[in-house]
Amino acid sequence: LDKVMTGTYPPGSTFKPTVAMAALTAGVDPSDRVTCTGGWSFGGRVWHCHKKGGHGSQNMHDAIKNSCDVYFYQMALRIGPEPISATAKAFGYGSTFDIGIPGQRKGLVGTREWKRKTFKLDPTWHPGDSVPYGIGQGYINVNALQLAVMTARLANGKKALNPRLVKSVGGVEQPHGDAVADLPFSQEHLDIVRAGMAAVANDPTGGAFKQSQLGLGDVKMAGKTGTAQVRQYAAGASRSNQGVAWKLKDHNLFIAFAPYDNPRYAMSVIIEHGGQFGSSAAAPRAREVMRVALLKDPEIRARIERPMPLPDAPMTDEGEGDAGPAVVVPEEG
Repeated sequence: LDKVMTGTYPPGSTFKPTVAMAALTAGVDPSDRVTCTGGWSFGGRVWHCHKKGGHGSQNMHDAIKNSCDVYFYQMALRIGPEPISATAKAFGYGSTFDIGIPGQRKGLVGTREWKRKTFKLDPTWHPGDSVPYGIGQGYINVNALQLAVMTARLANGKKALNPRLVKSVGGVEQPHGDAVADLPFSQEHLDIVRAGMAAVANDPTGGAFKQSQLGLGDVKMAGKTGTAQVRQYAAGASRSNQGVAWKLKDHNLFIAFAPYDNPRYAMSVIIEHGGQFGSSAAAPRAREVMRVALLKDPEIRARIERPMPLPDAPMTDEGEGDAGPAVVVPEEG
C-alpha cells in the first residue's frame, strides 16, 4: 500500500491520453496528421519512437492506439507545458487524497513557474523540456493511486472523482473526502480520447489487443500501455533491458477502465523495473484483476450471462440458421 502512494514514477505512455486531452482543449484538430518515420530531429538530436520503422501518418486516434512517440513529441512542443500541466492536475496528478492515510507523495507536474523556482542556474523552460513531457518523461512523476484516479476521472468524464479506501463500516457508508468538482472537459473531447484507449485494447492492431481480451462477451475494457525509462540512452545505444541491473530497467505500466461503454471500474498497474513493455508485463495483470472485479459485480455478471442475439446466418437445408457463439462464465470460487 505504501508504494501505491509514496512511490513516484515517470508515467511513460500512460500520460499520452492526458496530453491528447490537453491538445484538444488547446484547440488542436484531432484529424491533424504527423508523419512518424521512427525518429524526429529537433534541437540538435534525434528523438526516437519506440517503433524503429515508424508508424507512418498518424492522427490523434492512431497515435493513441499505436502509442506513437513522434506524434506526442510534436503535440507537446506545439502546445507547451501549461495546457499539459493544467490537464494533468485536473485529472488528479500532483494531488494527495483524503483517504485517512498520511505520507502520500504529490509527485511532480512540471510547469514554467516550477522550473524557474527550482533551477536557479537554468530557470528557463526550453522547447526541449516540452518534447519528453509529451510521452510522460522528463519533469513528470506520479504514483499508482494518481494514475488510477486519472483513469477513473477520464472514464467518468463529468466529475473529479476522489478515491476512498473503505466504502462502508457496518453498513454505514464512510465519507467520500472532499466535495467532488466538475471536470473541465467537453464530451466530444472525452469521447475522442476514450475511443483511442478502446482501440488500444480492442482493435486487432492496438498496442495491447491480445493482452486485453477479457473473454466476457460484449464487456470490453479500454486501456493504455506505458514503458518508462529510468536511465539515459546514448545516441545509437541499445535499449534492451537484457543484462541490465534491476534498478536500471524500465518500469512497465498499464491503465484501464471497464466496461468501456458504461465504466464502473478503473485501475492502474505499475511493475517497478519490470524491464519489459507495458503491454507484455502490466496489461495481462490488469486484465486478470479486471476480470475478477467484473465477475463479482452482480449487474455485470447478469449482462454477461444474458442471452446474446443470434447473428444473421444463412438458412440450412432444414430451414434453421446456425447457432451463434456461446459465452462461458466461470463459476466463482
